[in-house]
Amino acid sequence: MLRIEDAAEAVAEGETGATASRTLARAVADWPMVRATLQRNGASPMALVKVDGTIVAVRNDLRQHRDFMRDANEVTGALAPLFPTVGERVPASVHELDYLGRSVALDVAVRDWQRAHREAASVATHWANLRPVVEARRHGRTAARQFDRAVKAIVAASDARNARATRAASTSITDAVDTVEKVFE
Repeated sequence: MLRIEDAAEAVAEGETGATASRTLARAVADWPMVRATLQRNGASPMALVKVDGTIVAVRNDLRQHRDFMRDANEVTGALAPLFPTVGERVPASVHELDYLGRSVALDVAVRDWQRAHREAASVATHWANLRPVVEARRHGRTAARQFDRAVKAIVAASDARNARATRAASTSITDAVDTVEKVFE
């Protein structure tokens, strides 16, 4: 599952070229095996179907040689709730925050400010729910402060419709997610 998520995340963050396409194609080809394992481990059928749909979209993008950054990011969002099924200690909501941060940057790339604003607000809401859990962990307060700054920046930048600042804030969300993940390791 991590191979699929890592490949999709790399493409969603802008990795391009034949190597990225091949890596993502191999990861997508692994989905049936990963799906069967997740199903045996008790994963939600609805969550699996959601991933199925995102995998089909990426597979179609690869065949048609289309830009598939958005669809690759959707794979990461669909996989987020399945991480506990494979014993991941990082809460699924942390993976969701990572997905949302990248999604805001993709929104800005196509000047979809309504969606960027909505997803930045969703980052803030998800973070408000997760923050107490993070703060309770060792080194959690430091990670929480970093994420607070990143959330404030992405909301303000998307509200102001400032593309450069919103892209930078999206990167700070991704960096802050990395810090939050470390408190659960």
